[in-house]
Amino acid sequence: MRLRKNAVTYAVAGASVALGLIGVVPTAGATTTDTQLPPAPTNLRLSGVNGLVLTWDAPVTSRTLLKYRILDNGYSVRLTPPGNATRQPTTHVDLNLVCIFGGVNTLSVQALYFSDGTGSANASAPSASVTVIL
Repeated sequence: MRLRKNAVTYAVAGASVALGLIGVVPTAGATTTDTQLPPAPTNLRLSGVNGLVLTWDAPVTSRTLLKYRILDNGYSVRLTPPGNATRQPTTHVDLNLVCIFGGVNTLSVQALYFSDGTGSANASAPSASVTVIL
């Protein structure tokens, strides 16, 4: 008998009982799907001479970063230039490229990753936010 639970295929050896399954082992050659979100950028802050640059720290991960998505009030407003095999993507952006002047801007950043072939999510959760009033 096969049972599908949490995107992992298991073979069930033995009988099932009211309290659970006896002898649950992964099926040989079973595929698993990693559904964990990759890490989000950290330490989101304003920097620069007049605080007009949004800067963050890259997440620590074994996955390959492609670029970052900057969110303003939850909406995607800009993507950073992509990284490549020898250079990580940019971890800063000028506020005049992402903010609405004359309004309240709640900014956060998502890390976007190359697909790793496992079905993992390719975007992190948003970072902590910074609110800017211009």
